Amino acid sequence: MDWPKNEIVNEDSTTYLAGCESRGFRILDIKDDFFKTFNLKSGPVIGSGLSGNVVLASHLDQPQTKTAVKIFSTASEDGGIISKKMFVREVKMMQSVAHPNLMKIIVAVRCPTYLAIGMPYYQKGSLSSVLHELTPSHLAVYLVQMAFALSYLDNKRIVHSDIKPANILVDDKSNAILGDFGLAFNVPHGTKVISSDRVGGTPAFMAPELLTLGNVDPFKLDIYSLGAVVWCILFKTEPKSTVTFDYLHETNMSPDIPQPYRWALSRMLHPVAEKRIHIKQVLSTLKETKFCPAVVETLTKFDTSR
Repeated sequence: MDWPKNEIVNEDSTTYLAGCESRGFRILDIKDDFFKTFNLKSGPVIGSGLSGNVVLASHLDQPQTKTAVKIFSTASEDGGIISKKMFVREVKMMQSVAHPNLMKIIVAVRCPTYLAIGMPYYQKGSLSSVLHELTPSHLAVYLVQMAFALSYLDNKRIVHSDIKPANILVDDKSNAILGDFGLAFNVPHGTKVISSDRVGGTPAFMAPELLTLGNVDPFKLDIYSLGAVVWCILFKTEPKSTVTFDYLHETNMSPDIPQPYRWALSRMLHPVAEKRIHIKQVLSTLKETKFCPAVVETLTKFDTSR
């Protein structure tokens, strides 16, 4: 299906949407329903979060072709102000990145009663749904792919803020794709610390310094969450606690964890942010040790081609 180029086409856009094009991202403004406009049939809810539900849509002319559509309702007591802010932030983040292991945005749309983001649909689902099937080979590939993706975000001074198995999708070639930028944020140049109350996330995957009020290094947060994901793949499970979980203790109590994963977990999951490894150091070590060399080489070529 050919999607239209995102653009602002209606001058009566709200305050939160009217300036999108001038701020470097684009939203298509339509006067009809999203699904009707793009000849789609709305299907079941396949995901949900703070900002809205994700539904599976089928193309009426090609039912085998699927699209994931995230819907932000504007029918609320505040007139949809919060939804509009979250929509604009997520669209801005997704349209500002381009990496093979980050979720792509197909189209961003404002409809009369809701806002929508069209995204690729990954039939294999998320890491959460396939943890029990993953092999050591999968773990090696996913560690490298997510490390490169986080390094890319780090270069753009973007913090994802909600890295967890449920937000990492698996494509048809078994590559890992990091999605859900609903809580992502930019860190201004020159800023070295931010207040912990500015950061969202899923408690069991959040760095421990976020559990108390104070200043935190924003670029040491996602690396902790990635360490937690690596732990989940190694142990083929997710933490039962919905609040906090001591991954490092569990790691130290498990003598069978092979290197280099024990080394990686001990540094990525360090409870003290100042002693936690930076994503650049992770990449450097992966390259120096020739870890998963084919994937490292492919993603290194992508980095150098930009």
